[in-house]
Amino acid sequence: MRIERQQTLDVTRVYSDVTLDDVIVSDDALFASGDAAQTEIARSSHVNAVLACAELTGVGKKLLEMTLEYAAQRVQFGRPVGSYQAVKHKCADIRMWVQSATAATYYAAMAIDAQTSDHARAVSVAKVCASDAITRVAGEALQLHGGVGFTWEHDLHLNLRRARTNALLYGDATHHQELLCKSSETGVPT
Repeated sequence: MRIERQQTLDVTRVYSDVTLDDVIVSDDALFASGDAAQTEIARSSHVNAVLACAELTGVGKKLLEMTLEYAAQRVQFGRPVGSYQAVKHKCADIRMWVQSATAATYYAAMAIDAQTSDHARAVSVAKVCASDAITRVAGEALQLHGGVGFTWEHDLHLNLRRARTNALLYGDATHHQELLCKSSETGVPT
């Protein structure tokens, strides 16, 4: 067995490649073969994708909270920057993106739990929505914080890194958009 640590954007977690050579697996540890195995693998992938979306929405909520707090405290030209209309609009956009990602993630989680016929599509919609929205949230939060947001002394950059990394885990937005297109063409959920 070989474990190689990977260098990633998210410095708060360890990601590794694990290579197993000449491993003997007993029959009772194997998945069932055929369709049952594919179903279990797909379910595991869907659950993992929704968990990544849930963490993305949590990161988005934290970024919104940090940004609102910073905008209320940071004073420019004798006024808190949060009192300026342009900043208010950006904060409203951030809130909207977080809420849309949260709604899509909740629906996907409920669809998996209820084993609805559209659960695979719901997962892809959630992954596209959460990945795109929270990546945008992270960018806007960084813009509103200015240079302080990417210093090691401020935690915003850690949340930005987590958002960018989770947006790629279990299929990025493009991958899930392609799955949605394929399922629309065939009428069969992926």
